[in-house]
Amino acid sequence: MIDTLFNDINILYLIYIMPFVTQLGIPLGITFYIMYIGSTITDLSTLISFILTLSICFITANIIAYLIGKKYGNKPLKYIEKKFSVEKSIKKSKQLISNNAIFSIFFTRTIFLGGAPIINYLLGIYNYSKKKFLFYVSLAEILFVTIFSTIGYLFSDMWEILSLLLEDISYAITLLILLGIIVGITYYKNNDSEK
Repeated sequence: MIDTLFNDINILYLIYIMPFVTQLGIPLGITFYIMYIGSTITDLSTLISFILTLSICFITANIIAYLIGKKYGNKPLKYIEKKFSVEKSIKKSKQLISNNAIFSIFFTRTIFLGGAPIINYLLGIYNYSKKKFLFYVSLAEILFVTIFSTIGYLFSDMWEILSLLLEDISYAITLLILLGIIVGITYYKNNDSEK
């Protein structure tokens, strides 16, 4: 029963649904599956077809999250502003996200994958340009799918080891960034209190 449930064709169907589920903020380890499918592909034309179809799924899921943020995100945000008196913080975050949208999009599609849904919703809430969003998300998702499926394709015998290594590197980079943010916030607060 389990063998038939997790055969290659079922994983292939599952992987096309995963981009939509991940937009809910549910981590599914999709990178692992992309590398696995890449390792099972035997010719270049099939690899290119897989990259394009999966990229379209990712792009569509990102657009849906962006549109949900744009249409429905302002009400909860206004409630949070009033309830917790965080207008100043929300204004700063809006400016930070708008100024760093390109970096945020690429960073959450290559290193910190769990942040992608949040960025999509926030860019929608803050009315980031639809055309720019579509362009940068398309580039980032195609890059993401191409990198990991090609790694699986090229290193089909060692894809599992590479997957674990890339996951460890991703965690290390995320921890370094979080540490940098904590140090930056501490430094900023200390400088504010001295003034």
